[in-house]
Amino acid sequence: MDKLRVEFGKRNHPLPGGGFASVTFSGGVAEFPRSGEDRVSLIAAADSALYASKEGGRNRISLASS
Repeated sequence: MDKLRVEFGKRNHPLPGGGFASVTFSGGVAEFPRSGEDRVSLIAAADSALYASKEGGRNRISLASS
């Protein structure tokens, strides 16, 4: 995921009205069964990890805590 994040940030993304924008993203990753044993708990863990990425400065990937 981190390699994808870095490569995505290197590209110029076309804008609808013309021109280009530099875009980055943050993500949260959860692992079955360590982060949760069902769909709801896995999504909640990944969501918490995503918000940790955003609070940590954005443009990063965070792993859910177990």
